[in-house]
Amino acid sequence: MSKRFPWKRASWVGWVALAVGALLLAGCLLGENGMKRFQKPSDEVSIREDTHAPVWQNSLGMVFRPVPEHRAQMCIWEARIMDFAAFVADTGYDATQGAWTYVDDQWVQQGYCWSNTGYRVTSQHPVCAISWDDAMAFCAWLTERERADGSITGGQRYRLPTEQEWAAAAGIPLNHVRSELPPDVKKSLYLGNFHWLLGVDPFEFTAPVGSFMPNPYGFHDMAGNVWEYCLDDAGDGTRVIRGGAWLNRSDYYATASARGRSRENIRSVLYGFRVVLGQVNTEFE
Repeated sequence: MSKRFPWKRASWVGWVALAVGALLLAGCLLGENGMKRFQKPSDEVSIREDTHAPVWQNSLGMVFRPVPEHRAQMCIWEARIMDFAAFVADTGYDATQGAWTYVDDQWVQQGYCWSNTGYRVTSQHPVCAISWDDAMAFCAWLTERERADGSITGGQRYRLPTEQEWAAAAGIPLNHVRSELPPDVKKSLYLGNFHWLLGVDPFEFTAPVGSFMPNPYGFHDMAGNVWEYCLDDAGDGTRVIRGGAWLNRSDYYATASARGRSRENIRSVLYGFRVVLGQVNTEFE
């Protein structure tokens, strides 16, 4: 049993069951348009030269780019169901209790979890219905796993982004005025999956990661799909969340500039995360 991860177990029976479940999950709704890229508005968004900076891919197939004006690298899309499934299969971590989902125009909390949200998804959809605590546990596991296999050094770690890093990747200042942003940045704020009533995308629920054009820095899904957890403390046992989600439709929330907060232990189909690879000895990079 892992000393660092008390939930870790070595039962081959559990591994087989979880692997079969992951395969079944991966086969759901795999259509020809699964990775088609949609873009709203229709105007092209220019990709800056720094988008072509070296790209790094980890052992889970997560692709990373440098965060502008920071030393850290951030995944270009949100953590996927397949990534979280690998974590659960390896550790036996239980993130199945108390998740909220939105079904038939109402919030319900019985019988749903990250692997059963009430919607048809593929392994390429962002994992959701997990908490900030769950996301932190995933980062700790991935750090230990890749230090052990030599993918990263002992001086590196996976973690959630700070809000400052997240905003830099989105290309927007922390305290920005939307009307003063450059035209290409304003366009990129709306490149994402939001409420079906807005008519900006063909997805009822979340979209497979990377379905929309990247923003000017090469990051996908900074707007919509799922709210993304940040490291920052928002007070009263809550953490900062950024970017809005698939169910949002107001002018404030249906944009990458959206900001909110969530309790650390709540699990909702609106919430997910993306990971950063940074240095151990620095709090802000």
